[in-house]
Amino acid sequence: MKKFVISLLTLTVFFLANNAFAQDIGKPKLNKAESHLVDGELALAKAHVDGYFAEPKNEKKLTKGKTWLTRAKVYAALATTDNEEYQALDDNPLEEVQESFDKIKELEKETSLTYVTVFGPQEKYVTLTQDFQGTFMINDLFGQFYNLGAEAFDGDLADAVKYFEKALVIKPMDTFSIMNIISAAYNMDEPDEDAIDKYSRQLMEMKFRVDSTGYSGHNILSGFKFNKANNLMMEATNASDSAQAAEVFEEALAVAEEGIEFFPEDEQLRNTALNIYIKLDKTEEAIAEIEGMVAETPDKDLYFNLGALYDRLGDIENAAANYQKAIDIDPDYYNAYYNLGAVYFTAGNKKYAQAGEYKDMNGEYMDGEDGEKGKALEAESKELFAKAAPAFEKVIVIDGSERQPFEVLQRIYYVLGNKEKVEELRKKLETMPETGDAGN
Repeated sequence: MKKFVISLLTLTVFFLANNAFAQDIGKPKLNKAESHLVDGELALAKAHVDGYFAEPKNEKKLTKGKTWLTRAKVYAALATTDNEEYQALDDNPLEEVQESFDKIKELEKETSLTYVTVFGPQEKYVTLTQDFQGTFMINDLFGQFYNLGAEAFDGDLADAVKYFEKALVIKPMDTFSIMNIISAAYNMDEPDEDAIDKYSRQLMEMKFRVDSTGYSGHNILSGFKFNKANNLMMEATNASDSAQAAEVFEEALAVAEEGIEFFPEDEQLRNTALNIYIKLDKTEEAIAEIEGMVAETPDKDLYFNLGALYDRLGDIENAAANYQKAIDIDPDYYNAYYNLGAVYFTAGNKKYAQAGEYKDMNGEYMDGEDGEKGKALEAESKELFAKAAPAFEKVIVIDGSERQPFEVLQRIYYVLGNKEKVEELRKKLETMPETGDAGN
């Protein structure tokens, strides 16, 4: 149904001209507005309130909080009605309610019945207002919208967002309403990104965090943006797509880093930042983040990741040292043994290949300085292979179901000249399925 935006000056004309409510209300009066409100005649109640407030002669009476209370009640009824014709009378009745509440707070003492009717007894004046027995209006109105939002979770999540947003108009700092909006927006078939962003940032501004769970605006928004960027990266087909994904990763990182400033002990935020550093190839930043984390709480997986990052930089010494720290915590850490062996094996293979460049067609080292370089490189490669061997030996002890570690070990022992181990591994490989045949 089409909605009409009505100014106070044209209100009476509208009601006289509109077929649905074509009634002459006579002189606008607040007591009549209250009476029509009780009878559920919201159009007439609104007409009397608006007419009363528009009348210049009533200007002095608008300094009474009770006058604004009647207005708040009428517009609150319009905000909560299911009648579409009444809903069409005002585009945003909650704004009028909030304006009325603000005026009552401005005009009334905290001990007045009008003030207490809206906001409830204030703690410092509770003994002066102990006779008040009703449910104060702000809680009642807030509760209606909150309950409607909760009910909508089982149906239309967009409605849930709408009702919790209305609850927030009444109590703008209510974190439960904000969290429910984010949850509803997140769980839609197509998540409402604008709502997630807006209300996560509202929690961020409040520096809100649930210590027991780590729930915070920073965690929600950085995680949401990280997942979005990850999906964009996986679906990227060109440089432009990849650049867009990187941009969203940067947005997620900015949120996570801001959160870490406020909550430096938050592991979720630090892990999010770490994953983003890795995604953006910010290896040195990632190393700094993990080193800060393991300094506080030594953890095998953090040491493993630190080793992998140093490996990425080609820093064999630090990569191996951190893999070893992971192993020291968990002596059966398969991946750490594998990577420790791989660090030395890869470096050894590289040296061995370089040494081969100084050999002649017969496979012998050249005479002179070049030959000596080749021999030195081969010696270095064997030192690295010798360090790789124990790690891969442990790998096959922990899990001997994969061919590759056996093949790597066979290569290592071949270079080291250990014919007995080469033969032993050859026999073992003969009994194993070829790669890709396992389970067939």
